[in-house]
Amino acid sequence: MSGSMDAEQLVGVANDQRGYGLTLVGEAEQGETSGAAYVRWPDGREGVITRTNAPLAQMQQTARVVESLRRRGLPVPRQEPIRLDDEFWTVLILQERLPGSPPKVANGPVIEAMLAMNEHFIGALADRPDVPLRQLWLQRSNPDYPRHDLLAGYDNRTRRMLDLIRDVGNDGPDELTGDDLVHPDYTPPNVLFDKTGQISGIVDWNGGVARGDRCFALVGLRADLTLGAWMQANHPQVHQEAIDRLDNYLTRVLDPTLMRRYWAHCTLHRLHWTITFNNTEAIDMALRLGNLYLR
Repeated sequence: MSGSMDAEQLVGVANDQRGYGLTLVGEAEQGETSGAAYVRWPDGREGVITRTNAPLAQMQQTARVVESLRRRGLPVPRQEPIRLDDEFWTVLILQERLPGSPPKVANGPVIEAMLAMNEHFIGALADRPDVPLRQLWLQRSNPDYPRHDLLAGYDNRTRRMLDLIRDVGNDGPDELTGDDLVHPDYTPPNVLFDKTGQISGIVDWNGGVARGDRCFALVGLRADLTLGAWMQANHPQVHQEAIDRLDNYLTRVLDPTLMRRYWAHCTLHRLHWTITFNNTEAIDMALRLGNLYLR
């Protein structure tokens, strides 16, 4: 079974393994990497199936952590990992479909709501020592991703950026610290809002939860807003007030040395993927991002 399975095949796998009798309703129009198939249970409940290449054990742990957040009243979905195969996309995530939709614009109120929601993650993993700290991979290459050798082998610009990233990595430990919960991709497409402008869902946990500093996810959000302002395709329209409010928050709560380390990781991560897919325009943007925040 390959990573090119269509939505009907995904639903078929879920039904074969769980016997839920799901029917395919449609496919998501908006999504970044995971894709989504909308389904319905026989009793009328609606759900979503996505895919991830994260290990099954990690996604089972993530499901338990997310369930603990849901029981605390946070708007996160029930989710169930289902083993797919041993190829690139290894796990299906069957989850309830939450109400609302991603914002069409990233403006000040959207960012304020996301900042307030992120505060609920403070110390959320204090009683979960089994959840690992998020690694930065600034000093050494991850066997999977992000890999330093991709930057070293691409061109002189990426080699110079790798040298800078490694220099930043020498300033401290190569992992986050703290007991906050870190969302794997806390960006506007993964946050649902209702018609009143309130957050109704935090979705796409397919990268797996991690322990550390909640502000790490916000630097990733800042990178997403920056790239969104440079290239509007596949991003909500980014207002300058959104960037300003996020910058004010990060300046107030995050040590500048830590912020630079988090930016180094963002740059390394984006260069890994853009080089992997040989997207020259995206590589240029990732280098521009690194030069903007690391120089």
